[in-house]
Amino acid sequence: MPLAIALASTALMPLPNHNAVIAQTSPVPNGPRLAGTFLQLRLDRRWTDAELRDLFLDFRRLGLARVVVQWTVVGTKAFYPSAIFESVPDPPLEPLLALADEFRITVRLGLAHDPEFWEKTRLDAPPRDLDAYLQLLRERSTTVLRELLPIAGRHRSFEGWFFTEEIDDINWLPPERRARLHGYLADLRRTARSLGSPASVAVSGFSNAHCDPATLEAFWRELLTATNIDQVYFQDGIGAHKLELPYLAMYLTAVKRAALSTGHDLSVVVELFDQVGGLPVAEGSFKAVPAAIDRLAHQLAVASDASTAGILAFSVPDYMVPAAGPAARRLFDEYVTHLSTVNPADRGPQRGARVGVVDRGLQRGSRVGVEEGVERDHVRP
Repeated sequence: MPLAIALASTALMPLPNHNAVIAQTSPVPNGPRLAGTFLQLRLDRRWTDAELRDLFLDFRRLGLARVVVQWTVVGTKAFYPSAIFESVPDPPLEPLLALADEFRITVRLGLAHDPEFWEKTRLDAPPRDLDAYLQLLRERSTTVLRELLPIAGRHRSFEGWFFTEEIDDINWLPPERRARLHGYLADLRRTARSLGSPASVAVSGFSNAHCDPATLEAFWRELLTATNIDQVYFQDGIGAHKLELPYLAMYLTAVKRAALSTGHDLSVVVELFDQVGGLPVAEGSFKAVPAAIDRLAHQLAVASDASTAGILAFSVPDYMVPAAGPAARRLFDEYVTHLSTVNPADRGPQRGARVGVVDRGLQRGSRVGVEEGVERDHVRP
C-alpha cells in the first residue's frame, strides 16, 4: 500500500440522527468496484472529528466497507495513546475506530512503519545487518501489537492486522533473502497469536516486472505456505508505471493462483493516481495526480477478475474525495456516475465487498506529490 498526503480540510456538521444514516444504503451498485481503501496517517496532519466524519460520509457515498490503516506508528511517533512511543497530538486512531463502528466499516490496523525500511533492506545489505534489522522491526511491531490489543478489543469494527513491510520481486527474490523474509513474517504471525489475538493478518506486495509471472507465482506460493499469512494485498502498479495495463492480468493471475493454491485470499490494490514526476517517469521528486476515470475503469475490470476478497484502493482519501482538491473531486463524481451506469449483467457481487453498507510498489523513501498545485509528502502503499 508509503508518508503523508495533504487533504484540504472541510468540516461537516454532526448529523442529527446517526442511526438514520446507518440505515441508508449506498448509492453505488455492485460490479467491478472498490470494496475499501488504504488510509495513511501522517505526522503533519491533524484530523478533527468533523474532518473524520466528512471522510466516512465520503466512504459511504462510494460504498466502501473496509479501511486498511497502513500504519499506527511511524518511526518513533504513535497515532494512538502510547506508553512506549511518542503519541502525536490528538491521536486519531480511536476516533477513527469509533466512526468505523458507527458507519459499519471494518478496519485493519497496520503496525509499525520504519521510514528507513527500503534503505535497510536493499539487495546489497550484508546478511548480518539484515538479520539485526529484521529483529529490530519484529520487536517494534510486537510492542505495537501489545499496545493496540486493548484498543482493538473495544471496537467491533476491528478486522485484523496489517504487517507494513511491503514485499517486492527484487529485494526478496534470492533464496537466502526469501528465507529471512519468511522467518520474519512467520515469527510476527506467531507472536500475534501468542499475545492472544486470533485476528487475521495481511501483507502487501507489488511487482517491478523484475521476474516473469511464473516466477512471481512460485515466489508468493512459497511465502504463503511458509508464513500462513491470511490475506495478500497486491498493488497493481499502474499509477506508478511499474506494470502496464496490457500485461497486468498476467501478473495478477499469477498471484491469484498462488493464493488459491494455498487457501489464502487476494485483494488487488488499485492505484488511483497517475505518477507525473520522479523516477521512472522523470528526474526529481515523485509527483502524482488523480487518475482518469477511463483508466480506473480498466484497472477495476482486471482487478475484479483477480481478487478473491474485494478490491482495495490506494488511496481514496488522497486521490478520490472532494477534500483532496478539484481533480480528486472530479474523480469522486465520475466514479459514482460510472458505477451507476454499469451494465447490470456485469454487477456480480465480489467476495469481501459489503453490499448496501452505510454510511483514500512502494518506492524507497519519501516522495513529494502535487495535485492542483498543492505539494504532498507521499509514500505509496
